[in-house]
Amino acid sequence: ELKRQDGSVVKVSGDNGEYTVDPEGTATITSPESGLIIIKGVDSDPYTLTETAAPAGYNLLESSISVTPTATHRSEE
Repeated sequence: ELKRQDGSVVKVSGDNGEYTVDPEGTATITSPESGLIIIKGVDSDPYTLTETAAPAGYNLLESSISVTPTATHRSEE
């Protein structure tokens, strides 16, 4: 679950680690095996990330973590 500084949940659409901010979407973000998550449309402000489920054999994070997105720009080919 990704939350803005004001505590509001970021809703997204997408899958397989690639998401786009979507007010009509879901609050569920699932990381792929690589662990890399791309969320298009977020600001570069700090967010709070809370793990709500962990794969079998892995421990759930004990507390939320602060994350700050990194802007990337890909050229469309």
